[in-house]
Amino acid sequence: MANPCCDRTCRCCTLLLKLLVLGIAAALALQATGNLYAAKRWLGLRPGIFRNVTAGPGLTCDEEEKAVAGKHLAVYYSGWIDRQSATGERGLMFDTTKLSQTFNFLLGSGMVIQGWERGLPGLCKGTRVTLVVPPELAYGSRGYSFYHIPSPRDIPADATLRFDVEIVNVSSTPFPGPDMFSQIDLNLNGEITQDELEAFFERHGKEVPDDFLASEDENKDGAIQWEEFSGPKRHRPPPKVEL
Repeated sequence: MANPCCDRTCRCCTLLLKLLVLGIAAALALQATGNLYAAKRWLGLRPGIFRNVTAGPGLTCDEEEKAVAGKHLAVYYSGWIDRQSATGERGLMFDTTKLSQTFNFLLGSGMVIQGWERGLPGLCKGTRVTLVVPPELAYGSRGYSFYHIPSPRDIPADATLRFDVEIVNVSSTPFPGPDMFSQIDLNLNGEITQDELEAFFERHGKEVPDDFLASEDENKDGAIQWEEFSGPKRHRPPPKVEL
């Protein structure tokens, strides 16, 4: 008569072996399709957003250094059309704060896309993170135009976006001295055009004040140079960036 304990042990071993084989097969299939995102962690409480901490403390820090709604954040970031996007030129960088001042905003105020509003909370000061944001949490079916005219840097409708974000600082109070010049100078070429003014004010739901460009453009060359700009700005001209 066979030992029932041995039979149960064999059946358990067989089941474990089958599960191991299925796991290996799934991993090989995943590698074959090149779907690397499926091997990463998607946010359970933030459907559709991929978040991967690449450096820094991540989610572990004192509460005063943690990004939550109502806190002011200072970040560096670069944005690309994601390599799995259904539209747009995959891999195209459309925006960056490289070599300029940080981008400062109030988390939870609607100043940034929903992908950031949902993807950044809980992260700590000093964290670097990659966010992959689906179109419905970015610019959706309308897309986004930086210049109100066709441009290679426009974000097309229904584009999936990837952002590399570094949380430089977290504060309960606004950061002093925002560099408004760099925030308006979308192509970072050291001057502000009428199209860039319109894009900036539209982003904040407002219209450009009458004669704004004319009053700031002292040399009447059709653009506002750093030296001419009377608003908040850094203490020296920002370096020009080739995108």
